[in-house]
Amino acid sequence: MAAMFEAFEAMTREENRKQRALREFKKSKPDMFHGQMNPVLAGRWLDNLVLEFNLQDIPQEYYTFKQLFHEYYIPIAYTKLKPKEFYRLKQGDMTVMEYHVKFTELSKYAPGAVANQLEKIAKFEEGLRPKIREACASNIFTDFLECLQVAMKKEAELDRSLGNYKSKIARGDSRKITQKQQGQCGQPGHLRRNCP
Repeated sequence: MAAMFEAFEAMTREENRKQRALREFKKSKPDMFHGQMNPVLAGRWLDNLVLEFNLQDIPQEYYTFKQLFHEYYIPIAYTKLKPKEFYRLKQGDMTVMEYHVKFTELSKYAPGAVANQLEKIAKFEEGLRPKIREACASNIFTDFLECLQVAMKKEAELDRSLGNYKSKIARGDSRKITQKQQGQCGQPGHLRRNCP
């Protein structure tokens, strides 16, 4: 009889914990999901939802809900493509911050590639534009945010020097560009290094 009473008390405590967690969750007024069939938006909403919970109080039902939600709104074909997209990711014409956001978003689909800080840094640097990558490679980072800050600083430096170059062209000083520097595309003032 005592064992039954203890089991009943344990069930009651668990139910109270669930109700308390649900009350707290509702109090936080989480964003509503409006059923968009966009895997990116659905994934972001789901990721943000867990932040609304106190991580120690996530009821088991949440994991069931997450699995069902994921199956319905985030197709398996989509999740299979994401690791490939991550491994091919390059900064291209994104800013360092835009590249960082994309890198972070896709890295959850390839957790082995960013298992520790050094691997994460190496993969991030690999996708940076050459001049920014060189600036990062000349440092030894143990913290990802340090690498990100150096990349952003180098990008700002490059933008300033490019801004100076563009203002010279606007003033009519494009005659200073030598034939050797001129791009192959034939656009006036376009440097070879900027040609597609």
